[in-house]
Amino acid sequence: MEIRNKPEIDVCFFPTREARIELSRPYGKLVVGKESLPAEVAGRKVITVGDFVTKVLNDAEVNPYLSIIDGKTMRNLYFGTKAEGDVVVNEAGVLRLSSMLKVKERIETGGGRIFVNGEEDMLAIPAILFSEDGDVVVYGQPKAGSVVVKVNRMIKWRVNDIFSKFLRRDCQPCAGSSHF
Repeated sequence: MEIRNKPEIDVCFFPTREARIELSRPYGKLVVGKESLPAEVAGRKVITVGDFVTKVLNDAEVNPYLSIIDGKTMRNLYFGTKAEGDVVVNEAGVLRLSSMLKVKERIETGGGRIFVNGEEDMLAIPAILFSEDGDVVVYGQPKAGSVVVKVNRMIKWRVNDIFSKFLRRDCQPCAGSSHF
């Protein structure tokens, strides 16, 4: 079946129970308190996944190379974040191939901002997988702090191992999504 150039066809990856358990652990340095976060990323190319960590770094005048946000913090509306930049659909608890490929594209072509219609949490996976060694991916660990992942071959291997435990299924079409 030919699927090129047919945006209504997408593939979704769903974490298994085992993968969810592994994803609940931080895979980098857990930073508690927003004051120390800017020092942890100083001098590196930074990719943020989440509105709160993006805001903390922006407020500290650290401009992330790429920000992946969804306009919410802990699934509540977060005022002040606009749907600017590339917009993708990615439901909670799912990784859409189209969203993963957008993360890859933005990392390779100059960064910027990706606004997620849905939830951005799982997009930390492609952010790590497609980053270069030495880059830093920062994401929020709910009710704990921020996780700073210094990307290297070992971290990529570990994240790829977790991703290999996801199940692959066709997605429902995302055209005409009613989220916004």
